[in-house]
Amino acid sequence: SRLAELDAGLMVPRQPGPCAFSGPVTILACRDNEGFFRLVEEVKTAAGEGRDSTASAGAVAIRDAEEALEGNNAAPLSGHVTFLLYLNEKTFLDPGGAVARLVQVAMDRRIAV
Repeated sequence: SRLAELDAGLMVPRQPGPCAFSGPVTILACRDNEGFFRLVEEVKTAAGEGRDSTASAGAVAIRDAEEALEGNNAAPLSGHVTFLLYLNEKTFLDPGGAVARLVQVAMDRRIAV
């Protein structure tokens, strides 16, 4: 079944190998994106372990996407900003539609997704 294929893991042809951060990174994550918490922590840990990395795990800021993109008192985004999207069969099925809305806002602001 297709779900079994997803559970086994998704491989993208010519997927790049491990990479390193070259400076401060801000990762925006939507709390309604089911499964992202584990992925964000893996990325943050890998920041200090990457070959030729000049960023430490402390140089990786994880911010709530809704607060950072739509909050009235949001601090300015700094460093290299990216929106981390955990893709699975439930990615865009959150009841309020926050994931789709925030992905669109990020793309409108030309933030890498």
